[in-house]
Amino acid sequence: MQVAVGFLYMQTSRRRDSYASSVNLSDQRRALLTWLRSALSRPTETLRRQVQRTHLARPAARYAEHGWEVLPGAFLSGPRFDCGRPGCPTTGCHPAVEDWEASVAHDAAGVAARWRRGPYAVLLATGRAFDVLEVPERFGQSVIDRLPAAAIGGPIAVAPEGRWMFLLRPGHALAAELTERPDIVLHGRGSWVPAPPTQQPNGRVRWQLHPRRFGYRVADPLLVQSLVIAALPRRRPRPAIGSAASPALPPVTPPAALDAPVRRGNIPDRFDRRRRRRAANAHHS
Repeated sequence: MQVAVGFLYMQTSRRRDSYASSVNLSDQRRALLTWLRSALSRPTETLRRQVQRTHLARPAARYAEHGWEVLPGAFLSGPRFDCGRPGCPTTGCHPAVEDWEASVAHDAAGVAARWRRGPYAVLLATGRAFDVLEVPERFGQSVIDRLPAAAIGGPIAVAPEGRWMFLLRPGHALAAELTERPDIVLHGRGSWVPAPPTQQPNGRVRWQLHPRRFGYRVADPLLVQSLVIAALPRRRPRPAIGSAASPALPPVTPPAALDAPVRRGNIPDRFDRRRRRRAANAHHS
């Protein structure tokens, strides 16, 4: 009898423990379902902006930790960029604050405080930590074709429209050979550039050579500018007259040859022939 009672007690305890476990699992599932319902009840646009804000704030904080000056930019909203300022007439990429030079962030805490307000684009102020040489794609590609990445010595960002941005040590002017080209720009004090992973109308800004590869050091401006100059199309010099590349000119007749008398024997004279006939007939008669 005691054995039967003990067996029944053990079975009852196991069922009670199994029921408690199922109750705990049900509570976890219920909590998960509650969270999903609340998340799905939020507007889709709000969720998307929260994800974008986190995706942009992390690299912005990383740039600031390495001494780069970061500022929030207008984010892409439909066909234009939205900075949040009412009546802003600028539709392209631009800083989200009016006095942006006084609003740059120098540390991760400053970035977190600014990006908490929205999914701002990541912009980098130039002229202090580095300058940026912006060139067309064909010149940028020529630079990395001529030298390996380690020899270039600094990061390169690429915008989706094909503009290459070389981060250089600040303070060096643009070479004279490059100032003549409107498609080559040197960003220094008072300027900024978009940084990865900022969204543009045609795609995202990306790193061709990531700064982590160089320990967030930037390249030598003289080296990069010399490589861009070497990639410029060469102007063909005008060939000298009479050279092999120059077309041959027709021979010129000297004026003296034009004034020389014409020998009469070269041109038949009908009057002379008549006189000779008359003289011959008179002789035979």
